[in-house]
Amino acid sequence: MAKKIRKSADTAKKWKKQWFSIVAPPIFNNTLLGDTPVNEVSELKGRVISVTMADLIGDMRRQYIRVNFKVKDVKDGKAQTEVIGYEISPAHLKRLGKRSGIRLEDSFIVSGKDAKFRIKPLLLTRNKIQRSVGSALRKKAQELIVESLKDKKIDQVFSSVTRAELQRSLKKELSKTYPIAICEIKKLVLL
Repeated sequence: MAKKIRKSADTAKKWKKQWFSIVAPPIFNNTLLGDTPVNEVSELKGRVISVTMADLIGDMRRQYIRVNFKVKDVKDGKAQTEVIGYEISPAHLKRLGKRSGIRLEDSFIVSGKDAKFRIKPLLLTRNKIQRSVGSALRKKAQELIVESLKDKKIDQVFSSVTRAELQRSLKKELSKTYPIAICEIKKLVLL
């Protein structure tokens, strides 16, 4: 014989969920990231959402980039977010490495105007190079990135990286030392 399950008033309350829209910050034109059901508003705060740039700005050529958002506030049924990370997919990085001479990577912390970031630049040279040239390129890249980001706020830093402005200026300056095939920011994380 099957037993009947009785629902108490607490159980009925527990499953009554509300839908909230999750919205990107103003630097991405308040684009709708998605909708989510939650029991209480407090469950939504602090939630992390990962979206590709293709979904965010509609450019399919940039589908290999993921941008991470964190819900910071809920107003009028909309969850407001802030950008907390930027990352290039490992599969794309693997394909890039097959076309160049030497792969130069680095990882360091940069202080902006109102926050600190961990940034991981990736440089690919056109040909094989000596270690001294590689070290000079890494050092110059770090100096240029620190100088470029020191006076920028969080939104300005992420805007510069997602629009590839930082990468273009970095490639232009580093190519004066040695020809650079590809200059990317592999990862950028708000600390």
